[in-house]
Parts: sequence; structure tokens; C-alpha cells
Amino acid sequence: MIWPFLVCLMLLLLPITGTSVPPEARVGSGRPHLDVTRYELTMRFHPEQKTFDGNVGIYARSFTPISEMTLHASQSRLVIDSVRFRNLAVAYRRDNDELVLTFEKPLMLEEDTLAPVRIYYSGRAIYNGEYDGGGVMITRAGTSYRIGTLSQPNFARTWWPCNDIPSDKATMTMTITVPRPMTAASNGILASTSLGDSTS
Repeated sequence: MIWPFLVCLMLLLLPITGTSVPPEARVGSGRPHLDVTRYELTMRFHPEQKTFDGNVGIYARSFTPISEMTLHASQSRLVIDSVRFRNLAVAYRRDNDELVLTFEKPLMLEEDTLAPVRIYYSGRAIYNGEYDGGGVMITRAGTSYRIGTLSQPNFARTWWPCNDIPSDKATMTMTITVPRPMTAASNGILASTSLGDSTS
């Protein structure tokens, strides 16, 4: 189902907005060589287990040849399964909430490239609504589940790998799967919906 959908799921996709940026949001902000322009995010939520998994394609442009790309991915919430670029595996390492990708040789990333960097991952929904936290929150009321996310100002990294810097603006396409009878909703333009035997 493309475009998020939620009757019980409220996805707030604002990892790249904000006017007041705390110091922790500036992690890696001294990277003038990299500009993320578009994300392709695909996610599946498992409310009973309070988990989720997915992949994100990251389109970016570099202003100089780069041998490494530094992104953000919460080390306490996300498990990185693999990273690929142009159908090849990319080496990576974790440094607290930074995810550092290492390419075999320096390259220029072009904004209109047909081959995004794609990261496959899974995660835990452990956000409980605390004021100074963020991420995926899953609650239950009777037999119904509710799923929501909080990204501002720099909590997008808690539910998808990204360049979690409010000043780096980018567009996004989302494909989200939830168990039926849940429905997902989000800001944006709905492209299509589909129903599976047990998912929507």
C-alpha cells in the first residue's frame, strides 16, 4: 500500500524540519559534501510483537567524490541487516547512532541516479510517548492496536536509517503494510492501496 494509511496509525514524517535544533541534532552536520534528495521507504509493522522491518532507498548527491557516507540509525532501536548499492553489498560500521557506509572506491553521487543506496533493517517499537523521546509507539485498546511515530527534531533515526539533520530537506515515497483491519494514513498524496489475505 503506497502512501501511508492509518485509521489507527498516525505517521508523522518530519525528520527534516524544525526551527530550533538541539546540539544532539547536529551529529554529523558538518558534512557539506552530501545532500540527500529523496527517500523510498518500505515498512511492515508487527503490532503484536511491537516490531517492524523494512528497507529504505536513499538518493543523494555529493559535491566531491566520497568513499564513505555517514547516516543516522539508532543503535538501540534498529538492526541493520544489509546495505547495497548498484546491486553490490556495501560495507558498513556502527558508531553510536551513526551508520557509516564504506564504498570500494571514491564516487560521485548524482541526484538523478537510478541506483539508490538501499538499507535493509528491522527495529523495536519501544517509544512510550515520553516528552524527550521519539520513534514508533504501539499501544492496544481492547482488541485494537494503534501505531504512531514521532520524528521531530531528530528521532527519525529511531525508525528508519536516514540523514537525520533538520536542515537537509528531502522528498519521500512510502509503502507501508499493516495487519488487517488496520489502515495507515499520512501526509502526502495517495498513489494506490492494496489488500492481502491478512494485510493492508
